[in-house]
Amino acid sequence: MNGAIGVLILTGVVTVLRTKGMMLKLHVFSVALLMGSVYFFLRETLHLMPSLIVWNVQATMALFIGIIDAVLLRSAALQLAALAAALLIGEGMYLYAHRDQGELVFGTPSLLDFWWLTAFAARGYSLGLESLLAAGKKTLRLVTDTLRTRKP
Repeated sequence: MNGAIGVLILTGVVTVLRTKGMMLKLHVFSVALLMGSVYFFLRETLHLMPSLIVWNVQATMALFIGIIDAVLLRSAALQLAALAAALLIGEGMYLYAHRDQGELVFGTPSLLDFWWLTAFAARGYSLGLESLLAAGKKTLRLVTDTLRTRKP
């Protein structure tokens, strides 16, 4: 085990403990399970589907997981907590699946680097979605105001 695990666990636990409402905590956990499964799936199969690779494997995985995180969770703190739990779950699944292939390390520094990359992608998607939603609301308000003031 590496020290990066402690950082990710601390991030997830502190954030979830500060979250109000059991349903929201369960939602964060379910999102983390989904993203962890996607992380494991992409790590296992992305080399079989090279047409999906955007720039490199890490960036592609970060983009896919980041969009899930941004769409399913609105709060930045909850996004980061779910992402931390997801990477721990996905990495654990990967290490368990490859336990016969020699000595593997849980929580390498590259996992923490990947967390930062995915967190950047998730927050970028989230800001983009919020801007798109605000623009859509403003456009809808402008159209409805225009239709109300128009004389037949």
